[in-house]
Amino acid sequence: MKYLARTNVNHNQDLYTVGAEIELSSDEAAPLLECKAIEPLHKPFFKASEKPTSEEEANV
Repeated sequence: MKYLARTNVNHNQDLYTVGAEIELSSDEAAPLLECKAIEPLHKPFFKASEKPTSEEEANV
């Protein structure tokens, strides 16, 4: 999965600076996600249980 570096990340002898995309396995990403050094590049869609905004309702 692809992630966005929120801090400088050294991975496999490559330096990824803030804002860089980095591809990692879930095992590699886990400790970096925990300390917020990276974030998923594509955030998940909102949950179906979340109420849409009034603007979204107007577009129906």
